[in-house]
Amino acid sequence: MIYLTVNDRISILPFSIRLYNGLYRAGINTIGDILDYSQKYPWSNIHALGEKTIGEIDNWLLILKNGSDDYALVSDEERSYHLSKATIPELLQYIPVRDTSLSAPAKNSLLESQLINLAQVSVLSEEDLLSLKRMGKKTAKEILEFCSDLDDMRRVNELLTAYTSIDPHTLESSEAYLASKEKAERLAQWNRLIHELVNSW
Repeated sequence: MIYLTVNDRISILPFSIRLYNGLYRAGINTIGDILDYSQKYPWSNIHALGEKTIGEIDNWLLILKNGSDDYALVSDEERSYHLSKATIPELLQYIPVRDTSLSAPAKNSLLESQLINLAQVSVLSEEDLLSLKRMGKKTAKEILEFCSDLDDMRRVNELLTAYTSIDPHTLESSEAYLASKEKAERLAQWNRLIHELVNSW
């Protein structure tokens, strides 16, 4: 499960290259921007979007509003709680290939193969990389070097800070969020019990 917030860049989602470019050129850079635009204007106002890409963004709007098996739109506090328990591979899902310092040839080859985040890329061998379209030995070496220390949490935290809206320091304070959530749930249970007692009189 990938927990999204309105502050996340659109590059975290597996958009087609055409859809991503159309949104980006229209100044739509975050998930919040997508939600805001959809409430104010028709997608057909963006000339770069055709019928197919509009269908694609409409499908993603349903996912953002209703959730799916793979994605959920949550608050910053709730995501911090979930990510405080995340493993390194799970955290790497939040670092988009588009936003890294990899070269344009490396990004283009990975994205054309629908490899959009570092969790997907970090497990690839040199043989795997060379099997991708437009991937040469020099570019494969660049990617392997970039991913060589992704088992180090300090390196992962640096990448999260540089390329995402996630502040690793907030993950450390997520226990406070959990405590407040549990308190709210207990209060809701008490309110329900009181309501049932009042109705039974």
